Amino acid sequence: MLDPFYLFEKLTSRTATVISIILCVLVFGSLGGYLAYNYWQGFSREQTLATKGITTTAVLDKKYIEVTRRLNNIKTEKRYDVIYKFNVNGKAYEGKSSLKSVPTEEAAKVIFDPNDPTNNRLEGSRETVDDISGFIGTLIVGLVMIAILKAASTKKNTRT
Repeated sequence: MLDPFYLFEKLTSRTATVISIILCVLVFGSLGGYLAYNYWQGFSREQTLATKGITTTAVLDKKYIEVTRRLNNIKTEKRYDVIYKFNVNGKAYEGKSSLKSVPTEEAAKVIFDPNDPTNNRLEGSRETVDDISGFIGTLIVGLVMIAILKAASTKKNTRT
């Protein structure tokens, strides 16, 4: 049977530590960069809508998806994802937004970027970048990596 700690057994303690640090920096750096990029993209899109956005009327799809999220393991939040369609200069666009209440109207106001109408959201909707789940995922990956490295180090020390 293949020993998962074979690589660490062949390395000196110092080399294994350096490789472990490099791996952690690469993984956490990549995940952190990805999260920062996603956050910045969402922030940038919202800033554009807030400063340059134009409002028009959109037709809401009659179907919506009810989404229940648990916040801080204490309370839950219900949101209603709805798809809508609108026209800009004779061209049809579609968007999806998350509302706080069940959509009851057939039409709603949509805010769109005049330079890029694919950047849009319903007026009054809250489009946020949910980076806390990414942070928790990064934390879990890091803790698992630390546990594996610690186990490898402990296993090597007990064999010598």
